[in-house]
Amino acid sequence: MTTEPPASNDRSAASDTGPEAAWPGEPGSAPASEGPPGPDPTAVAGTDAGRDMRTHNGTGGSADEGTTADAAEHSGARHRGHPTSASPAPTEPAAAELPAPRHARRATDVPAASPAPDRNRRHTAIAGSPVSPPAPGPARTPALEARGISRHYPVSRRGLWGSPVVVRAADDVELALYHGEITAVVGESGSGKSTVARVLARLEPPTRGQLLLDGEPVGKPRGRAFQSYLRRVQMIFQDPFASLNPIHTVDHHLARPLRLHGPRRSSAEVHAEVLALLERVSLTPAEQFASKRPHELSGGQRQRVSIARALAVRPEILLADEPVSMLDVSIRLGVLNLLRRLGHEDGLALLYITHDIASARYFADNVRVMYAGRIVEGGPAEAVTQAPAHPYTRLLVDSAPDPDRPPGSAPPERLGEAPDPADPPTGCRFHPRCPLAMPVCAEEAPPVFPAAAADPENGHWAACWLLAPEDPEARPGALPDSPHPTPNGRR
Repeated sequence: MTTEPPASNDRSAASDTGPEAAWPGEPGSAPASEGPPGPDPTAVAGTDAGRDMRTHNGTGGSADEGTTADAAEHSGARHRGHPTSASPAPTEPAAAELPAPRHARRATDVPAASPAPDRNRRHTAIAGSPVSPPAPGPARTPALEARGISRHYPVSRRGLWGSPVVVRAADDVELALYHGEITAVVGESGSGKSTVARVLARLEPPTRGQLLLDGEPVGKPRGRAFQSYLRRVQMIFQDPFASLNPIHTVDHHLARPLRLHGPRRSSAEVHAEVLALLERVSLTPAEQFASKRPHELSGGQRQRVSIARALAVRPEILLADEPVSMLDVSIRLGVLNLLRRLGHEDGLALLYITHDIASARYFADNVRVMYAGRIVEGGPAEAVTQAPAHPYTRLLVDSAPDPDRPPGSAPPERLGEAPDPADPPTGCRFHPRCPLAMPVCAEEAPPVFPAAAADPENGHWAACWLLAPEDPEARPGALPDSPHPTPNGRR
């Protein structure tokens, strides 16, 4: 990755060797310089998405890198994920190899889940993380819940008299975010992760499904209720340069949401709050950073400004769409540490979208694995990453670097490309690439089954026919802790 030239001649600015470059627990000041600048943020300033972005974050910058979903990136997507070295390498043994039989259909033929390691180890792996959040309880109400959310994009017609081609970026997604918890959505490029985040942020309307905020249905995107929703649900975008207006200072980016969503206050009070936000995200001296423009900052510093802008209105839910993927490996850990600390300090419900399952294991409390627009596995982060039940999750885990993996071991076999979201396969969408596919996989989409037969109440589940019990009447049809139909089951 190339590094950008020095942004400013001001030698009194904070150096680029800060908490991002340091190992957890080491003090530092400011992040290191990062890669090339993103696209011109004014390119979509006149679009609906740009207007939504300005309303949502209180700035004149663009909403994101594109107006369609990341599912449109299906061409060239890799089943092996995007392993990085941003997170500390796991020290537990590598995930079990895929079982050989193709005809096996009983749950006993799937490798037994290993005992879950001590969760305190993962929580202390990142510096500054306080005690673990409370364990899920059946009586809790999600801060934000998606019920059967789908997002489709009509793009063209097949021939003069043909029917419209519809890109199914997300299909029947069920997701619940809880206060004080970090939920990660993991999947390769084109799986629909960013589409779900944009629907949750109400930058795009769902094709069907329902959103609930604190258990109450969300109304139409207009009026005071909509403005209140935007204040309570904030989003951090993948490219920090594209989401900041290059002609405005950092002070303007942080002051605008304070004026739009907060009570009336004097200019001096607003400026004092801006400085407090910059200090909270470790951009010091705050006065110096407040007068800078985005091009004068490194990639890590720009992303910290984006985080500060999202926190300016004191949200309850924070949606982080691959917040470190555009940053250099040496500074990713510092940004993740910052998000974890802020999330626990404010009791935020945080959604972390990533294609790096290793960082999800160390950063998140719960993990959802997404493939071709559908969620195929979910549960506690340790259980999903240490004892993956779905074949796709096992391939993601095997593709991540592991120092404990025996030298010379064969890498996961390439199993073709991800399906076209405009023409997804029938049944389980992973079956054309699955080494354990059975005839039923191509005929019917699987419901969810408990992944651990010894402990079905641990919240670990997967949508895979390999886990189906022999008795058809014993097959569940709803997600754990949810009375609603499974997103992958037959409707």
